[in-house]
Amino acid sequence: MHSACPDTASLLQACDDVLGRARRTVDVLAPDLDPLLLDRAPTLDALARLTRGSRFTRIRVLFYDSSRAIRAGHRLIHLARRFPSYIQLRRAAPDHREENCAWLAVDGSHLLWRPDHTLAAEGHVFTEEAGQARKVLRGFDHWWQYSESEPALRELHL
Repeated sequence: MHSACPDTASLLQACDDVLGRARRTVDVLAPDLDPLLLDRAPTLDALARLTRGSRFTRIRVLFYDSSRAIRAGHRLIHLARRFPSYIQLRRAAPDHREENCAWLAVDGSHLLWRPDHTLAAEGHVFTEEAGQARKVLRGFDHWWQYSESEPALRELHL
């Protein structure tokens, strides 16, 4: 099923609905770590619940630039530090940073897609549409292989 998210409220609701369907995997392309969707309590609660629900949980977040998120104290970074076995945040290789879209795929069959991550109030949600999710995940898996950890996201223990 496909539906449009024409405004911020519907986009946030779609994010909550898609994450509520997660049973095992969440894969995210968020060029700037998407503070609108990823730095909010309902999202963080859903991801934390998922990590506690199964030892097979895998959450992968691919980004281009984390500098603004680090300065703002993005809560997803803190959550990833709490659950490093389940949540991985990685920076896309320089030659894989041409996409302007952002998306969140759950269990390979549900997708929240934003054609332009700089536009807060526009997106599409695809539920029970594995074809759409797999299409973006093919590219994501390739990008993930060439991505790198971001030293600035590591927590220093003194």
